[in-house]
Amino acid sequence: MFLSIITPTYNRGYILPKCYKSLLIQTCDDFEWIVVDDGSTDDTEQIVNNFINDAIIKIKYIKQENGGKHRAHNTAVKVADGEMIICVDSDDLLTEDAVSLVKKYWEENGSTKYAGILAKRGNMVDRQAICSAWPKHLKSSTMFELIEKYGFYGDTALFFRTDILKENLFVEFEEEKFLPESNLYCDIDKIGEMLLWDKVIYLCEYLPDGLTA
Repeated sequence: MFLSIITPTYNRGYILPKCYKSLLIQTCDDFEWIVVDDGSTDDTEQIVNNFINDAIIKIKYIKQENGGKHRAHNTAVKVADGEMIICVDSDDLLTEDAVSLVKKYWEENGSTKYAGILAKRGNMVDRQAICSAWPKHLKSSTMFELIEKYGFYGDTALFFRTDILKENLFVEFEEEKFLPESNLYCDIDKIGEMLLWDKVIYLCEYLPDGLTA
């Protein structure tokens, strides 16, 4: 299997069908969807079980005590079977050709010297990138070098090699439910650079009840 798409979620049952539908229309089915329910009290469990009963795409559903997105992310990584992993939030989507295109890009350009692929995010309205450009001559970079040396800013889509993530989980502090994603990125930057891909394949919408809140 090429790709594990992981979705940590908490009380987002109302929006999960939108993400699910974007996976149903993928032009390549070489992926699994891992939904980690971080202690939801809404109807998330029933909604995801309905998806599973559809038996259209491969789905793993895990419900755990509320512990924060980083713990849910760790849970998903531990059971992931794909060669690569991307985290797609419950209110976000992949473009219909995302799996096919990223698989092709990795087969043509990837190697063990790279930690993964850094692509672009776009907004749902017009699919335009919501990040700055990076130098056209630049093929790869660590994530923080891209920011600090080349002045990059904005949101990206991160595909990581699964073997790297399994060895570099988020650290978990007792009673702490929030950990910045940059904590993990610092560790991965020490392992290898990311292939840069000037392609919008992830669409997002920031909602009032999201992680920022």
